Amino acid sequence: MTLACRCGLLLTPLPNVCHWLPSRDPEPGPHVEAVALCGQDPAILRSERTQSGWRSQGAAANYPDHTPPKPWARVGHCWDGSEHPVQDVTGLCRVPRVEPNRCEDEHVIREIQISAAASGEDQSQ
Repeated sequence: MTLACRCGLLLTPLPNVCHWLPSRDPEPGPHVEAVALCGQDPAILRSERTQSGWRSQGAAANYPDHTPPKPWARVGHCWDGSEHPVQDVTGLCRVPRVEPNRCEDEHVIREIQISAAASGEDQSQ
């Protein structure tokens, strides 16, 4: 029998899915870089391993850059406080981190500068 939480996710893992229950199971080896609650889309919410713990990432992560990482034992908890099994989602939804207000592509910056110079806009700002 598969039970669901008030958050809408499963409280028990799907059959034949490799999973951990963080409060009970030891932290997986370093090959596991990201986990998501079983049934959760990792693009929406996942936990990524950092040097100081597990940091929430994804579209539904609340202030991920300002929230301290949590220990492994707290990774499987949802907004309702229920513990869920987690599964490995390493390699899924990995987005390179970009510093705020910085463009990674210098070619785009150069094109903007060339375009502005051609139109006579002041670049000293």
